[in-house]
Amino acid sequence: MSEAQQQPPRAAFDPPASSFTPPAPERPLVADSENDAREIVNRWAAKGFFRLRNMGDKIFVQQLSKGAAYTIRLQTHYEHRTVQQAETPYAGGPVDDRRRPPDPWQLPVRQPTEFEQRVERMTVPGTERVQMCGSCAGGGRVTCSQCNGQGQSTCPRCGGRGIVEQHVMEPGRDVNGNPTSVPRRIQHRCSCAGGLVRCPGCLGNGMQTCSRCNGSGKTKSFEQLIVRFQAATQGEILDVTPVPDKWLGTLTGDPVIDLKEPRIDTAQAVTPDVDAKVKDLLAQSHAIDAGEARILLQTLRVERIPLVEIDYKYAGEERKLWICGQQQEVYAPKSPWRRQRVVMVALAGALVLAAIAVTVAGFFLGWFAAG
Repeated sequence: MSEAQQQPPRAAFDPPASSFTPPAPERPLVADSENDAREIVNRWAAKGFFRLRNMGDKIFVQQLSKGAAYTIRLQTHYEHRTVQQAETPYAGGPVDDRRRPPDPWQLPVRQPTEFEQRVERMTVPGTERVQMCGSCAGGGRVTCSQCNGQGQSTCPRCGGRGIVEQHVMEPGRDVNGNPTSVPRRIQHRCSCAGGLVRCPGCLGNGMQTCSRCNGSGKTKSFEQLIVRFQAATQGEILDVTPVPDKWLGTLTGDPVIDLKEPRIDTAQAVTPDVDAKVKDLLAQSHAIDAGEARILLQTLRVERIPLVEIDYKYAGEERKLWICGQQQEVYAPKSPWRRQRVVMVALAGALVLAAIAVTVAGFFLGWFAAG
């Protein structure tokens, strides 16, 4: 057998080797490098309709300055306890008035989850007292508030006039003698008694059940404990640049302080300004009445937001922009616009206004011609 006969048969078609090469992962950009800063600005400009295309390549960079802003966020979870007098109708049953009332902070309450906000109310043991109702003097009934004890109130149908008006259309003729319908007002006596009806609040007897005691003539007073779990958030942004604080606060940075404790009294040093603000916020959060409130939990997070300030010149004018945060967002006030699109939008607006003016003018001309 020859060598050719020993070889396996070849396929009718051998597909070529794939020439596709997966794209390389995008290189992370570093804003304090001029080339990378230009690329970041280019990407930012591409996302805006009016922004100058490839702005990063068209500006003359004069200086790049690195800096930072700091965001401070302090969360505090409080428990407040207050006692106030309360009252409820008394219809019989046991009265808890034989023991010494405990201290409000000794009463057990279901503990909250972290920074949960809710309100609970409970009766303080040993504080219940039963007394005669002060609104009805123990009688269980009071003068009706709707009719002032008269037993009658104004008729809602006729408004107290005793007469009801009705508008009907009757056959008639116009000034030219042609048949038409003519409106006519008809008055008839209301079914009430001279504009008065039986009072629905007391059914005509002038008295109604006392709402304070529900007709029992007695009320039960007691001390009520109100427990409030509240979460308070304090925040501050330390920044010396014109970058808006509200926008800057949406960016992320590098955490330099991240604490979670039942009570935070001190934190590690960062910068003198940050340290002073952290100390001030902690002092504010601790300024509570120890007899009425307690701190359950505190968290403190301080982030360093990287900033790169770029001084640049475009069209002979000196300007500034900032690249901010880990997201490398750009804040560029007074940045150059893409003039072609500005002109295009202005022309489109002018054409729309002209079309509206022509339509309105045509309407009035047609109206005057018809008149």
